[in-house]
Amino acid sequence: MYAVLTKVLNEEDKEHERAQQRKGDQRSKMGLVAVKRLGTTVPWFQAAFATPESMVIRQEPLERLEPVWGIVTDASPKGIGGLLIHRVGQSWNIVEAFEAPVQSHQAASLDIEFQQASGQAVLEAVAVLRALQLWSTKVQRGALVIRSDSSVALAITKKLSSPTKTLNYIAAEVALLLEKAGISRLVPQHIPGTLNKEADWLSRLGDRGAIPAALVGIKLRRTRRCRKGNWP
Repeated sequence: MYAVLTKVLNEEDKEHERAQQRKGDQRSKMGLVAVKRLGTTVPWFQAAFATPESMVIRQEPLERLEPVWGIVTDASPKGIGGLLIHRVGQSWNIVEAFEAPVQSHQAASLDIEFQQASGQAVLEAVAVLRALQLWSTKVQRGALVIRSDSSVALAITKKLSSPTKTLNYIAAEVALLLEKAGISRLVPQHIPGTLNKEADWLSRLGDRGAIPAALVGIKLRRTRRCRKGNWP
């Protein structure tokens, strides 16, 4: 929205010249914006103001509290996985976990090739969104740690936007979800892939070894079919 309006304002002086060159319509277009240029922005404005009582009023703590909840995610061409973690003292403990296969129609909706490495970055971002959808009600009203070995996933959680169309869509969904849950900020943390063993195991459905010791006895949500609204 900001980019479109800024460009219009910066080019107001040129609009008069363009109007003189138009043959069929020489009416002034000063201050007007082509509706189609805002086509990807309007749906989120509609969603944000559909329930103003929950989206407009927001509470912020006076103190900058450190996060005590976090999520750890990973993705592979075959699936996504994640962990809900909770900090007690200086230790982070796994509370729950989830795994979900990537289906062909989901890959098509995300505009990526089914079960191909080329779609890895998008699936890493989807893993973060899916984890937030599952656990935002548990971690609401505070800061939240986001751990991933994907620089792309961490970038969208930091900026809540992306120059890439599909990633920008996912980032917008994340932003709306954070507002609804009252999550004040995200704290992205990069972890090496070699240390992301549990989330990596969860994402590799059909192509993995024995369950990691840290996941034994942990509640695992196995999502065989995604419900409407769970995926972009």
